[in-house]
Amino acid sequence: MDTLYFESSGMRFASQKKYGFIEDSYKAKEKKGAIAFEAVYKSKKNGTMIFEGQVTGEKIDGTLMWEMYLQNPVNYTFIKKEEIK
Repeated sequence: MDTLYFESSGMRFASQKKYGFIEDSYKAKEKKGAIAFEAVYKSKKNGTMIFEGQVTGEKIDGTLMWEMYLQNPVNYTFIKKEEIK
C-alpha cells in the first residue's frame, strides 16, 4: 500500500524516494467536475511507473503500470472512496 500526494507542482507517492523514482512528466485536466491525471516516474534501478486516474470530489481511482527491467509489466488498480483527511 502506498499514499499519493497531489500538489500544485504535480504528484508524488510515499515510497518514491525509497525506490529511486523521479517524476518524468505530469499532466492533469479538468472535465465535468473530475480531474484526470497521468504521471510518469522513472528510476535507473527500478524501471518506469505510469499512473493514470481521476479525482472526483473525495474519490480517486485509476491504474498503475510498473515496467521493470527484464520482467513483464505489473498492473495495479487503485481506488479510494472514503473521505480524504
